[in-house]
Amino acid sequence: MMRLSGSGQDSPEMDLARGKLFNGAPLITMVDEIAGPDMVKAKLIVDAFGTKAGIRITLKQSPAAPAFRSLASAIKGNEYAAPLRKGDILCFNQVYADTLDGLTVAMVGQVTARTNDMLRGDVQLLTAMARPSKSSYKKTSGATQYLTIVDASKAMSVGSFDDVRKAWDVVKGLKSPGGETGFVIRDGAALQGGDWFAKGNEDVQVFIEQLDQQDAFVGKTFIELIPAWSIKMSRDQVSQDIDLKTETNAPTVGRFGKLFDYGDKKGRLGFHPCAVIIADEPETGFNGSLTGSVVRSVIGVQPCYQRQAINFLKLPTNLREFDGKPNRVATYWTEEQVAALKAERVALRGPDAPITKSSSPAQSSRGRHDHDDDDGRDMQNVGQTGGVRMGAGRR
Repeated sequence: MMRLSGSGQDSPEMDLARGKLFNGAPLITMVDEIAGPDMVKAKLIVDAFGTKAGIRITLKQSPAAPAFRSLASAIKGNEYAAPLRKGDILCFNQVYADTLDGLTVAMVGQVTARTNDMLRGDVQLLTAMARPSKSSYKKTSGATQYLTIVDASKAMSVGSFDDVRKAWDVVKGLKSPGGETGFVIRDGAALQGGDWFAKGNEDVQVFIEQLDQQDAFVGKTFIELIPAWSIKMSRDQVSQDIDLKTETNAPTVGRFGKLFDYGDKKGRLGFHPCAVIIADEPETGFNGSLTGSVVRSVIGVQPCYQRQAINFLKLPTNLREFDGKPNRVATYWTEEQVAALKAERVALRGPDAPITKSSSPAQSSRGRHDHDDDDGRDMQNVGQTGGVRMGAGRR
């Protein structure tokens, strides 16, 4: 490995490191040992660099890595995240292989997702096909972005409203990762579709009435319903997409969202296999005030591979594989392990402080958000009022 001379930012060695990092692959690991101020040994959770999950590798901070969200800062910790320790999940979007003292190491860039002892509640890591919404930031309502997770292995074909009711019973019986429960919807030709998520205490009858109003079964052999969940992103995760110092005029595709661009037009977001960290977070309402409630939130999300995202109309399921195999929602820890890890975190840091409702009115902003993945033709109005609209898709 070339050693940096420290002679300046524009040295050939630094340019080489930047180029390698820019073209680097994602990495999802569990920390096994802190080996230095900017180095850890970790086990692969997802195959990478031609190496199988479970193999122990060495991670070292690349000289081209940004100082913010760096491996070194994760190891040290700060007021928001406890110092890195054995057992923590650690994810990166850009990593490249290099040699150090004759050994192959993974030279890492920015930390994109991690667990730490300051996370609240039942912390779970899962892998699934996922798609972010566009993001926004308003001083009155705070940072807003959602992640849709689907279980493509359990898609159902429905041909009547009775079938829809049965499908809803199936979805309600699945283990929920959190958020709002619903469906990603496609017609029999996979040419149009949308999504629907139950708001609050809504029942499937709301969905059925909306389908009826749109004559959803008229002229169609069947409709495909894919079990789905819409989970709010944490403020920290939203900050990886947009600058939270500047208000947005409209829902925006930012740095993170661009990883889910599926190609034919910028701003159309598709599904990608991802590692997702979910935990509890204090809920905020309008004006950024605390509601006094705790909600399940996406603390961090990292695409697992270097590949293009998939338009939801071409998402492989157990009913239609297209060019791939359907992905299920796979949790990394069992319920017993989640409970044990929660108890361990509390023992190390002390119990969570209670969440106190802000003195100013804090109406929850949940239930009015943008699920749309593109310009509004596929999924116009979806999620904004709890409704579904079947629209024209693109091949």
